[in-house]
Amino acid sequence: DRRGERIRGDSFLMLFNADDTELTFTFPPARFGAEWVKVLDTADPLLEEGDPAKAGESTPVESRSVQVHRRV
Repeated sequence: DRRGERIRGDSFLMLFNADDTELTFTFPPARFGAEWVKVLDTADPLLEEGDPAKAGESTPVESRSVQVHRRV
């Protein structure tokens, strides 16, 4: 910040699928975050926060949609 203090906040992973079919994405290795929880999915506007996904696991992303996951 302006005073030289470290800014801490959440880290996010954004998954973009511009294809016309569902694609599967794999979460990055644990050094980037051990667990990720989905906080936004344009294919599911009524999304309720579920169980976190672990590093290295896969997740489907609907066609022409975006997902945002927050590092836990």
